[in-house]
Amino acid sequence: MTDMIRRCPKKRIQIAEELSAKLGHRVTEHMLNDFTSEGKKPARFPAYFIAPLCEIVGSDDLQRFVMSDRLRKLIDFAEREVAAQREQRDRDALRDELLGIAPRKGTAAS
Repeated sequence: MTDMIRRCPKKRIQIAEELSAKLGHRVTEHMLNDFTSEGKKPARFPAYFIAPLCEIVGSDDLQRFVMSDRLRKLIDFAEREVAAQREQRDRDALRDELLGIAPRKGTAAS
C-alpha cells in the first residue's frame, strides 16, 4: 500500500480527502500515515477502504494482493484472452488490407 501511494502523483492529504468523500466519513492524512507505518501495528487498514483507495490512486495492486490465487488466475486468463482477441483482430485487419478486402462493417479503416 505504501508503494502504491508513493507512486500516485497526488499528495496524501488529497488522497485522504477523496477517500473521505467516497466513504462518507473522515479519513485524515495522519490515518493514512498510520496505515502505512511499519511501526504502527494497531493501525489496521479497513478492508472496505481498499476499492476506493485503489480507484483514487489509479492502481489495483492492493486489490490484486488481497484476492485469492484463483481470482488472480481468472483475471490473468481474462486479460490474456482480451489481448489475444485484439491481436487476432489486428491480424485480420492487416490480412484484409494486404488482400485489398474492404473493412468489415463495425471495424475502423486505417
